[in-house]
Amino acid sequence: MVAARLDVSSAREWDEVITVVRDRFGTLDVLVNLAGIVDWPGVEDTREEAWDRVIAVNQKGTWLGMKAAMPLLRASGNASVINTSSVLGLVGSGAAAAYQASKGAVRLLSKTAAVEYARQGVRINSVHPGVIATPMIQDLLDDQGDQQPDIRRTPMNRARPGRRGGPRDPLPGLRGLLVRHRRGAGRRRRAHRVLNHPCGPPGPSTGPPHRRPAPASARTPTLSWESAP
Repeated sequence: MVAARLDVSSAREWDEVITVVRDRFGTLDVLVNLAGIVDWPGVEDTREEAWDRVIAVNQKGTWLGMKAAMPLLRASGNASVINTSSVLGLVGSGAAAAYQASKGAVRLLSKTAAVEYARQGVRINSVHPGVIATPMIQDLLDDQGDQQPDIRRTPMNRARPGRRGGPRDPLPGLRGLLVRHRRGAGRRRRAHRVLNHPCGPPGPSTGPPHRRPAPASARTPTLSWESAP
């Protein structure tokens, strides 16, 4: 394992990290774009600098990661990219304008990239976590608790109705995507992965729930996923 500091909004730092991966492993099979930050105000109350920072980390960072890693992923011949959107990338909440704009963009970026690279040996999916209890949203959870109507209605919480997920809850669904990647390789080998860890996962849904059920392989309490188109 190799750890490296990375500002996902910096093209230079992405190039440095990918160089480390290439020099250390020679190949890259899996990229997980997981870093994300949140800003809660709506359209009028969002400050421009806050908007720019959220878009830079959540949206631009996802694009930069794929852009920098794609030559190594393509060379793998059977690579997988997993981009982290959010349930708030699927429905509107009436708040968190910058966050929702960024996560909606991640969803559609993943779809168009999936079409672009489908015949180049790179499979691209987006995942859409629900409420994840992390320090980034703890103040909100302390204030509103687990009894928010939208938490209770969120279908991705079916395994634990009315309860938010923990940081490890989305992992089985992510592992499912990775397992399918390794089986599709046609040969046993170690999957070299770049995982950019978030300052904190996406925040809670305060709007209408996403009603399309997640596939059986991804039915964790807090995760759904989509692929192209």
